[in-house]
Amino acid sequence: MKNWKFYNALFARVLFVMILFFFCSFLIFRMFYYNAFLVGFFGVLMLFEMYFFVKNRLLFYDRTLISMLQKDFSTNFPEENKKDNFKNLYLLYEALKLQQQDQTSKEIVYQSILNSIDTAALILEKEGEEWNIFLMNDCFSRLFKVPKVSHWKYLKNYLPSLCSEIENVGFSDLKSAISIKIEEQDLQTFVLQTSRAKSYNKEYFIILLDSIQRVIEKKEKEAWINLMKIISHELMNSLTPIRALSQNLLHIVDQEKLDDDDFDDIKSSIS
Repeated sequence: MKNWKFYNALFARVLFVMILFFFCSFLIFRMFYYNAFLVGFFGVLMLFEMYFFVKNRLLFYDRTLISMLQKDFSTNFPEENKKDNFKNLYLLYEALKLQQQDQTSKEIVYQSILNSIDTAALILEKEGEEWNIFLMNDCFSRLFKVPKVSHWKYLKNYLPSLCSEIENVGFSDLKSAISIKIEEQDLQTFVLQTSRAKSYNKEYFIILLDSIQRVIEKKEKEAWINLMKIISHELMNSLTPIRALSQNLLHIVDQEKLDDDDFDDIKSSIS
């Protein structure tokens, strides 16, 4: 009976209990009270067995569904439950487990990318009316010397000027300069850029901060690169006619006999 489908096993138990109670009633009608009592007692035992049989099956379903809802796939699915009655449940469990592993891998990759950039990045997630910190990259934590806290209200204790500036604009899109004091150091100016993003029923607020000195150095470097490109282009334009002239002179000099026209060409080239 272990390998039967659940509903077949349950049907067999119900049918057996019905037969027992029918037989018990028959014995009572024939006035075999002692025998009827034994059959009835055995029928009650079968009812208890059927109750625990159904309960055990439902408990396994409940435990598995709760694990999937809580995204806890640490427990291994029992080998005997990977087929027959629980085959579809096992397939669902494995599909969600693989999906969770894939999502976790992507989150690790995204977090590694954010931690590798030189820009301080902070991502907030809205829960109800409150904002919680969804992700803080290493540059943000290192630059402002703050631990990776999980709540916005805790961050306000470390960076009150930044948090006040963002709250004053109502967590809306912003691009401006802001001065922030880091511990006992002097005020430092940063370029602040924020944006909001929505995904299904989730709302996120992205904060990017870059040192104004780093931005200036970057702009200066880009300007120098553009200037060198212009100078290189102008030099190439200036050298092109000189190269053509030198090739013309070499062609004339290589001739065995020079006539008056050749001398005139040489004079016009060097004049």
